[in-house]
Amino acid sequence: MSSEIEWYVADLMVRISVEGTTETVVHRNTVLVQANNDDEAHRRALELGEAYNSSHENPAGKLVTTGFVGLVDLSHVDDALEHGAELWFSETIVPSTFALNEAIPGKQALTLFSPRKASRIDYRSREVVDLMKKISGD
Repeated sequence: MSSEIEWYVADLMVRISVEGTTETVVHRNTVLVQANNDDEAHRRALELGEAYNSSHENPAGKLVTTGFVGLVDLSHVDDALEHGAELWFSETIVPSTFALNEAIPGKQALTLFSPRKASRIDYRSREVVDLMKKISGD
């Protein structure tokens, strides 16, 4: 067991439900966890997940409830946190090189460059929306 602070990557599953809808929005949030050892990382990841448990009103006055579902994955970061550090990897077996090349999206399809699509379910906070309207003068 190391006495140095270690970094971990945790995938947290969070559900968001809005009063009056039957569908549930599910987010898989990837977060950094700082801990002294694996067991502490697990405990701290669960604490981060529990922090998602909340409720608020959306702009239509409907109750929005956010809840932590569980820890999907937890892995150790072996590299120092710096440019180019590998935080996480996944492995997939593909049937051919063609299939591999087809899996690479163009630049505009990358999350950073593609427009964020609004969810069909409005789980925004009424309080935050009202504050933004006030700031922008709407």
